[in-house]
Amino acid sequence: LNLIKPYSDGYVAFSGGGDSTALVHSLLDRNREVELLFFNHGIKEDDEAEEWCKDFSVRNKLKIHIGKISSGVPVGSSVEDFWRQERYYWLNNFDDKPIYVGHHFDDVLETYCQSFFTGNPKLIPYKRGNNISRPFLLNDKSKIIDFLDSKGIDYIDCPTNKDIRYSRNRVRHVLLPYLESYNPNLRNTIKRKLRKELEKLLGV
Repeated sequence: LNLIKPYSDGYVAFSGGGDSTALVHSLLDRNREVELLFFNHGIKEDDEAEEWCKDFSVRNKLKIHIGKISSGVPVGSSVEDFWRQERYYWLNNFDDKPIYVGHHFDDVLETYCQSFFTGNPKLIPYKRGNNISRPFLLNDKSKIIDFLDSKGIDYIDCPTNKDIRYSRNRVRHVLLPYLESYNPNLRNTIKRKLRKELEKLLGV
């Protein structure tokens, strides 16, 4: 897997999903010291994931920190936006070491296509603030899953990822397949844009 440098010892925002699990193992493979940050969004699936992640931390002898959402979703607010705000608010408490998040290229593609229809297409940035970075941005999701399968590594495949009541899942499962059938070169086009942005920022 291609990790965008720089990277060092640090925290991983860990959900037990394939992306963050692969990120943990790729850092461990490079002899980095890792601590896990799990955030529970207050739903049944996260309660189950929390137990899985605690067990993962024991099996791999890693320290885990657990956070939980502080309130219900405000009336009129987007569930996904509120969860994201709460999650990053909690992550910002850990500022003594870098925090790595497992966003990958498929996330970049989804974000770009979703934001395109607002008239302001955007890429997921490599960094958020001074302490949070996304070393997996140039990796396709399929490459991450191949990595996990080749090593026989277990991970969580959360059923909420297929629930098209969430706008991100509608983009992933409905909009993107249509757009890629219309323009088979879409993925390569957006990846070139991402590479240019990363080259300007990091010289990768």
